[in-house]
Amino acid sequence: MNRPTLIFIIAMMLIAGTAHAQVKYVAVVETETDAQSGAAAKINKAEVRQITAALRREAVNNLPRGKYNIMTSETVQAQGTAKLEECADENCVITLGSKIGADYIVRGIISKIGANLTVTVEMYETNDGTLVASSDLASAGDAAGLLEKAGAACARMYNKFLNDFGTVQKMPTTYTVTVNVNPNEGGYVSRSPNKEIYNAGEVLTLTATSYDGYTFTGWAGASNSKNATLKAPVDRDLTLTANFYRQNVPTSTYQSPVPEPKQPVTYTTPVASGARVFIATLPPKAEVYIGERYVGISNGGELQVPVGTHQVRFVKNGVEQMETMTFISGKNPTRFVNLKQ
Repeated sequence: MNRPTLIFIIAMMLIAGTAHAQVKYVAVVETETDAQSGAAAKINKAEVRQITAALRREAVNNLPRGKYNIMTSETVQAQGTAKLEECADENCVITLGSKIGADYIVRGIISKIGANLTVTVEMYETNDGTLVASSDLASAGDAAGLLEKAGAACARMYNKFLNDFGTVQKMPTTYTVTVNVNPNEGGYVSRSPNKEIYNAGEVLTLTATSYDGYTFTGWAGASNSKNATLKAPVDRDLTLTANFYRQNVPTSTYQSPVPEPKQPVTYTTPVASGARVFIATLPPKAEVYIGERYVGISNGGELQVPVGTHQVRFVKNGVEQMETMTFISGKNPTRFVNLKQ
């Protein structure tokens, strides 16, 4: 072998060795349930393994490849026999890390606080047992909810670790918020600020307002709050549903049907109005309702209606027809409706 070739081979070996030395190995070990919670946590081994898998998946998604090698569960189990339950101090973390060849150990700890399950995640440097990062507390009423929140909390922990010790992976800076109403005729939701895209960390205020004959019962989706006004920090894409329940309205509050023309019914429950509109129908003189509220006769003059988007019901000769209409405060343009008879 000539001298130039030998020099080239040695140089390539040095480069390869340097590149390998820059790669850090991260082991996500099995999540444990703390001794005090024990059986009260009511979470089985399969659910614990799912949470561990979520912590490992977030490591793969958030720690840059080429700088961090996330060890598989098979590798962790094959290279070391130390039990996570035995690692109550940093010395055991160092021992476990050296056994499996990891530079960092990630461990999750499940506890039960009140009626909720919680999980915290910790990341140790095995060289000296230093705690280099820890997650915020993730809490949920069941294992499925805890699994979702644990992954998100772990993702934030990895990015904080990169911010302190390595290269930060960019997180999304804007998110969308989807709001649904169930049922559609039960009410409406206003949002502040009212827009389609929100900046990360922005706080959105949602207010659910029920129509006549309905009661707001609570939120579903990203929140289970029972308060009609909800303040939602936007830290991810959110979907929320405002749920309404139809009340049993006493018949004594309504006027018995009478032949046309009829006058608007006086209600014991005040209704938010503030909008005026002339509605023309063909054929004319149809009864007009919003929800269960009778608001007047079409083609008979301006009607007082609530501001917002509503399901408007028209009744003519015993035939009903629904139309979706949006009313703004003050006088609205004339609306024309062809009734199917």
